[in-house]
Amino acid sequence: MVNIGGWNNTQHAIEVHGYSCYQKEVVTRPGTLETDRWYDVEITCRGDEVGVKMDGKTLFEPIAIPPGDFN
Repeated sequence: MVNIGGWNNTQHAIEVHGYSCYQKEVVTRPGTLETDRWYDVEITCRGDEVGVKMDGKTLFEPIAIPPGDFN
């Protein structure tokens, strides 16, 4: 799952099986969303890699999602 504007609108992240990749030492970044504004989000998946663009700009370069049991 891509979490955009999470943590009280302070960060963006990729979450795996209900866990934030931030907790699993994978990339997060600071960021906010504006109210009443439309955003175009593109998520690409290739094999075990996920990348995210927002409004045509790279939010997350493709990163490998770690395998494992997150339950």
